[in-house]
Amino acid sequence: QTDNTKLWNDTFVGPTIIYPRVSSVSPKFQTPQTFSPQQEEWRAYLKSITTEAEYKILDCIATKESRWQQKWNYMHNVNPSKYTAYGIFQIIASHEKTYGISRMTPEGNMQIGVKLYRDQGVKPWNGYAITEDGYIPYFTARQCGII
Repeated sequence: QTDNTKLWNDTFVGPTIIYPRVSSVSPKFQTPQTFSPQQEEWRAYLKSITTEAEYKILDCIATKESRWQQKWNYMHNVNPSKYTAYGIFQIIASHEKTYGISRMTPEGNMQIGVKLYRDQGVKPWNGYAITEDGYIPYFTARQCGII
């Protein structure tokens, strides 16, 4: 990895650990948080449709993506046709169309999130951060300590 990537990881993400297969979330990357009763119901629903290993990973991703909130991407108001991510897993419009499930309900958003994870792993939650030197890979999954 480049010096810039290492600096980014060490400063904002923590030391990068590459796992050949995702099996759990490192305890140091789990985000302690207080959840509302509604969010606890959503978390219980996710737990009911996933395995224990999937739940640990998806719970962390949902926490990092939206803090378990059903809301639009923070850039949606700037350009709604470009920034279509919505909900707990920040599901984009094209994924909603692919799976034929509405992302606008918490249950539908979670169902799509689970299907995406089972089909593509953590790839749908990959992105890039803009730095002085250009783009550096930035992964919600890395924040969760699973890649």
